[in-house]
Amino acid sequence: MNEIRFLEEATGDRWTGVKLLGSAAPDSTSDSMRLCEAVAASFSRRIVLSSDQLACPGARRSITLDEDDEGLALQMSEKAGMPVRFARQIIAERPRLETAPQAMVLGNIEEPDVLVGYLEPLAAMKVLRLWQAHFGTSLHIELSGFLAVCSCIAAAVRLERLCLSLGCPDSREYGGIPPTKLVAVLPIGLARELAQRSKDHANV
Repeated sequence: MNEIRFLEEATGDRWTGVKLLGSAAPDSTSDSMRLCEAVAASFSRRIVLSSDQLACPGARRSITLDEDDEGLALQMSEKAGMPVRFARQIIAERPRLETAPQAMVLGNIEEPDVLVGYLEPLAAMKVLRLWQAHFGTSLHIELSGFLAVCSCIAAAVRLERLCLSLGCPDSREYGGIPPTKLVAVLPIGLARELAQRSKDHANV
């Protein structure tokens, strides 16, 4: 089953896939990009990025390419006008990968690690209802206005959980998230479970 097609049919909004590679990509299809920018571009075309092409400090921290949390905290503090200690705490709370990938492929691809949707609230509600019908409980989420898309991808990969995000100023500017949409990130295993449950329910 094509999980991207299932989610697009279920929500009425567009989805894309992200696959992290443990080895170098055979070819690159783009210049340096932010991760959220690559996600936005991948809704319409396949994107291949080597890890050294990731241009955003927040994304590089989220996928464990850079370890300079203090430098990121100083940048974040200055840009957001907040105390450095707050920036440090926010960064420390954001998920990151355990192992850095060498490259990533994004788009309508085979065997993605996670699926990403830029969703209208109605579409996000449909995803939530699919999730609740499967697990029978409320979804508890942590929202952050910093490192929004990149840390959500890290959370979905590492923690294998549904992540919702309202975005951050950079992801809305560079990642093309419209003012009326939010971000949903699903690990592929969970997407398959939801798709199979929906199929089984339809056949009852």
